[in-house]
Amino acid sequence: MGRVSVYKGDQKVGEFNEEAPFPEGFVLECNKQCVVKLDDLYLVAADKSMFSVTTKTYRRELRIEEGTIYFALRTLPRSLAIITAEGDFTVHEVRLNASSDGNFLKGYVSVKPATTEIGVIEGGSLLVSTTEGEKLIKAGERITIAQVDLDIDDQGVEAPAKPKGAGAPAKSEDVTAPPPTEASTAPPAASGFSMMSFVIGSISSAVLTAGIFAFSDNGGGIKEVSPFAPTQ
Repeated sequence: MGRVSVYKGDQKVGEFNEEAPFPEGFVLECNKQCVVKLDDLYLVAADKSMFSVTTKTYRRELRIEEGTIYFALRTLPRSLAIITAEGDFTVHEVRLNASSDGNFLKGYVSVKPATTEIGVIEGGSLLVSTTEGEKLIKAGERITIAQVDLDIDDQGVEAPAKPKGAGAPAKSEDVTAPPPTEASTAPPAASGFSMMSFVIGSISSAVLTAGIFAFSDNGGGIKEVSPFAPTQ
């Protein structure tokens, strides 16, 4: 049987394995898949996902610490902010296809170390604001946001970018430094900093299949499942 653990900060405050009211603002950790039904948003969280939802007057915040969250929506009465370690990405507009199944747009957010992926599985397009401006994500597409390290040498020349955490420093015995002289002045050490890269591409067939299956219920449709709550 599936189980959902509820956290406030680092403290576990509840656990449940059946339907109940949804605890907004708390972090939920899913053991097996869990489903959330809100007034204008359906969520299906994959196994081992950690997330929270907070609703404000003009903004709903979906904060994902790790894992994959599938979502389905047909209207956007308030903006939807997708918040991960890579930044705050706000959905401003949902453009439904006239022929979309049940008039729902279905998509997902996948969070891995140093990488966030936002994709549209079917049903329309999402207009999302990022630090690089607005991006239109169409059905079958995904945008990948990743942290990359840039190395800048002493001349201000940018070295090729590499994924954050990639590579290893050379061992001290592999490098022989010339002896210092009184007249020599060593150049400043190379410095580096991180930036975000944005890449739009196609969703893999495996992800498409998993996303469609996540919302299926005896042949199709959105699961009408009541949301959850912590045990008092």
